[in-house]
Amino acid sequence: MKKLDIAPGKENLFYEEVGKRPIFVKFYMDGCPHCENMKPAWNQLANDLTTNYDGDFTIMDVNATTLNTLKSPLVENVEGFPTIFTIKKDGTKGLDYNGDRSEADMLNFILSNSDIRKKQRSLTPYPIQKLKYKRTRSKKNKRSKKYKTSKKSTKRRRIKKSRK
Repeated sequence: MKKLDIAPGKENLFYEEVGKRPIFVKFYMDGCPHCENMKPAWNQLANDLTTNYDGDFTIMDVNATTLNTLKSPLVENVEGFPTIFTIKKDGTKGLDYNGDRSEADMLNFILSNSDIRKKQRSLTPYPIQKLKYKRTRSKKNKRSKKYKTSKKSTKRRRIKKSRK
């Protein structure tokens, strides 16, 4: 799983990546209100995919200022922003994404149209930490000997009180 941002001066990354693995690409323009609104969901999608999923897949952002310098048939039909679609592993254009711009919808689209899988979590438990207990005195030890009474003497007192 890989995330790339193609900005001016980094156009060669686009050419290097296309044809290696499937790509989910977003073409955006700085200052575009639609692009700015979906930016948090896109970043969350990229973080979720890179941390929780395995597979040979790339998430790519392409800045609109690079479109004049990119010489690829993939970018010829990009007219509005944001434009989102998939690029197949062979380097040809795949499916256009026209769904909701939420992280959940984009993730469902990617999962249904690619072979990435959720990472396997190990079932080993967290190491058990030793608990430190504070030693405290019991109530018996806190009392002084002067106030201690035996069981027999307390029974005698009870008997005397009940007779009265």
